[in-house]
Amino acid sequence: MQKIDKNILRLRILERILKESYGMIVRPYGRNFKTVDNNPINYKSYPGIDVEEYTDNDGNFWVEIEVEKHPKLSARARSFPTASEAEMYARKTVDRIKIILANH
Repeated sequence: MQKIDKNILRLRILERILKESYGMIVRPYGRNFKTVDNNPINYKSYPGIDVEEYTDNDGNFWVEIEVEKHPKLSARARSFPTASEAEMYARKTVDRIKIILANH
């Protein structure tokens, strides 16, 4: 516990020196001290896009993508022989839909 406190104290002293010397605080790249959950949004849990993946009795993998606010962007259910192909299709389709939604 004391080691962590010393590191925080050292960081604050360094920030103060930089601020007094250069008028700004420089933080190392890749550090985000304010975000609680810094993980990217998964393609299956993107808000407004519902991705359903399921299998049938023949061993085929099905993917259906529904866009809530823009039903024309939704993708009908498609069948794939392997789970990896179905997941790749779902990822690419959701990425394409996100780009279209971002540009409108």
